[in-house]
Amino acid sequence: MKKPYDRITITFEKLNTVRIKNIGKMSKSDFSRDRKMPFSDIIRCILNKR
Repeated sequence: MKKPYDRITITFEKLNTVRIKNIGKMSKSDFSRDRKMPFSDIIRCILNKR
């Protein structure tokens, strides 16, 4: 059984993968940009809200 902290760190590591970026694309011709606040940071903010 994994500890809650381990589960969170694994989830955050998975957010930075190329696979997650590709899931967010609507079509194969879409591209991704480097933003001031990247996708992984947005997801972290959403998950950390109480």
